[in-house]
Amino acid sequence: MCRAANDGEVRVRKMGKLRTIVDGEEVVVSLSEVYYADNLMDNIISYGRIEERGVFLALHNGRSYAVREADQTKVFEVYRQNDVLMVDVMGGVTTDARVTW
Repeated sequence: MCRAANDGEVRVRKMGKLRTIVDGEEVVVSLSEVYYADNLMDNIISYGRIEERGVFLALHNGRSYAVREADQTKVFEVYRQNDVLMVDVMGGVTTDARVTW
């Protein structure tokens, strides 16, 4: 349990995998050294961390993606909201959970 800036409590747990949709297909992504708080609307993935692992931003047919350089696999489809890159992920029950970086 962590304390948030607004003095509320945040339940944080380490999460190894997340599910997301890329070009209409479900993709399962394994993330190490990532912490997830299921009671937050948005969670943060460090772009620097995924870049260190060979994943970079790319534009394909007018859409933005995080792409693994080694094999050009589209890992996440990203969109910009208020100057923040967002990734929609599929939670256990809902598709409303989002990851921010």
